[in-house]
Amino acid sequence: MKPRWSSATWQALNIGMRDNELLVRVQSVELREGYTINVLFTDGSQREINLIPYLKGPIFDPIRVDQALFGSMQVEEGTIAWPNGADIDPDVLYYGFTPAWADTGRDYPL
Repeated sequence: MKPRWSSATWQALNIGMRDNELLVRVQSVELREGYTINVLFTDGSQREINLIPYLKGPIFDPIRVDQALFGSMQVEEGTIAWPNGADIDPDVLYYGFTPAWADTGRDYPL
């Protein structure tokens, strides 16, 4: 089955393939206030990102309700990950792609 990606996702992928860009991954992450983090990417760029919109679905439930668990995030193989197995695709954070859970058409309450 062909993946259902948004037109913005396809456009970014095509640009990256055409220009032979390397994949940009998370290099480090620093907690800010609440659910906001500062992300340093492998291309040297930094972004301050509120993760609340990305913490949806059953695997993120414990992270959303437990600030200590949220703060236990680590960078693993270029992505932000938590001890319970949850992670966020670095392409979603860097390129603004639609998270995989959003392509299912399901909405998860905050």
